[in-house]
Amino acid sequence: MKWVWNALGICFVSFTLIMGAILIYLSQIEMKLGDRIGKDWYYLKGYYEKQASMDGSSYKAIVTEQGIGVVTIPLAGSIGITLLYLFIYWLVRGINNRDRA
Repeated sequence: MKWVWNALGICFVSFTLIMGAILIYLSQIEMKLGDRIGKDWYYLKGYYEKQASMDGSSYKAIVTEQGIGVVTIPLAGSIGITLLYLFIYWLVRGINNRDRA
């Protein structure tokens, strides 16, 4: 059962590192009005103008938003890294068991 805790640790650490790298990248990038990075599940950031109204008056608001890709990309990467770890772990374990027989 030790491999389960190792896999969870690897998944958590890789998720944290990938998310940190993406957030640093997003904070450093310069965007112009109307720019978007990514789309759908990989939408990272948008910077655009939006028509809004309040108390009967209409105005334009500049919106900067972060999308769902800030979570989905690190999640996909950490799951991939964890599956790679488990594949290598079971491959080495199978080779070691074969050598002992």
